[in-house]
Amino acid sequence: LKRFVPPARRQGQLLLSKGSWYQPGGIASASELVEAAFPVEEMAFEETEAGFAMLRRLQSRALAIENEGRGWNCSKPESVLLDIGALYRHRKHGYRGVIVQWFSACPASQEWVNEWGPFENGAEQPFYRTLVDTKDRPNPFMTLAAQENLEYLPYESEPIEHPKMADFFNDFEWGHHVLKPSMAEMFREDW
Repeated sequence: LKRFVPPARRQGQLLLSKGSWYQPGGIASASELVEAAFPVEEMAFEETEAGFAMLRRLQSRALAIENEGRGWNCSKPESVLLDIGALYRHRKHGYRGVIVQWFSACPASQEWVNEWGPFENGAEQPFYRTLVDTKDRPNPFMTLAAQENLEYLPYESEPIEHPKMADFFNDFEWGHHVLKPSMAEMFREDW
């Protein structure tokens, strides 16, 4: 947040420079504060949008935590490092993909583990169901991947292409695919 919201003293200076009412410890209107924090003449539009996208994600996560006491499942283990919608590059095979589901341990059979392993961190590490980018692998497919094999790509500018993307996501913002509202209801701990 520090990158996008000026310190309180700077916010006050910006409000005063615009002729708005401000006193230390007091707050002007919310719209004035936002205008002061994100002045068009001082910040590129893309950076402003990145800040708002980040704030929307933080707000969604705060809502998920707040609703934890209401019986909604917010049980994502700390060991699960990637969110649904996150882009990655497979460390062994080099293709890009997007996370569509996570598991705290491998959900596949021992036969699958024997065929596709061994896994350095074992079958008890987090695993992810993913859609593989058809630009990297022309035949569309979904795969199961161990966390140790995925390199998170937080700054990707190109979305993943796959025929099933519309089943899960409705937008791409700042290196992250955004879940459709119906899917976001099912995965509150990621949004």
